[in-house]
Amino acid sequence: MRASVDDIIENSISDNYENSLGFFPTTSLQSCLNYSSCNETDNCVINNDCYLNNDICSDGICNFKNMTIGAKVYVFYSGNDGAELNINLTGEILFLSGNRFIFFGKKALSGGNGGVVNISVPGLFNTTGAYFTGNGGEGGVMGEGGVLQLNYWGLYGYKNLFALGVNLTGENNGRIIYKKDTEKLINGARDVDINNDGIIDEFDIRIIKDLYGVNSSNISYVPAYDIYPSTTYKIDIRDLMRIGLQYGTR
Repeated sequence: MRASVDDIIENSISDNYENSLGFFPTTSLQSCLNYSSCNETDNCVINNDCYLNNDICSDGICNFKNMTIGAKVYVFYSGNDGAELNINLTGEILFLSGNRFIFFGKKALSGGNGGVVNISVPGLFNTTGAYFTGNGGEGGVMGEGGVLQLNYWGLYGYKNLFALGVNLTGENNGRIIYKKDTEKLINGARDVDINNDGIIDEFDIRIIKDLYGVNSSNISYVPAYDIYPSTTYKIDIRDLMRIGLQYGTR
């Protein structure tokens, strides 16, 4: 099993999206897979508002190469609760401005809970322009906020800024789970965003400086911080140089 770093942020930010009391557009939505631009195991380009969830994807997981979100993607419901959507990509995801995933709970006497959206990419997860709406449905008691999980090698885009575009409000607010694969190497290296906040800055450098010269025989050694692992398993100048080359990016 791969080692990972899980950062969970409780979210209560409203994004002032359209009325989210549990109804969907009056026009009949089609499955995203009904459009020729979105094909399982191939690229999926969303140009029209549509719905997508585990129930309509093979084996309960929506597998694509690259994915472009150019319209609203509705996850719909499972009973009164928002449904679940697991997306596994072999490439990248791109969000075009103003579009989002919508997985809120249904309006009812007791509001439905927000759904679950889980998206995995093998490299950098680009959060630029990304919006997610998974609040609990309104009612005598508001439903629980939904869950959003992002899985990746590295995060592109400042985490705190991205969270402003996520609405998981509920009787108990939902959560964002950032799951970084700290064992995976791309071109022989781990991602240089040591503290997993989506930017490369002085905080990443400080972590390396504090552990400079430490190797795997030392109790202070953290494998996830050894950007360029080698036979010596030592945090050294190569790790600092790697951060320096990407400093200020993302």
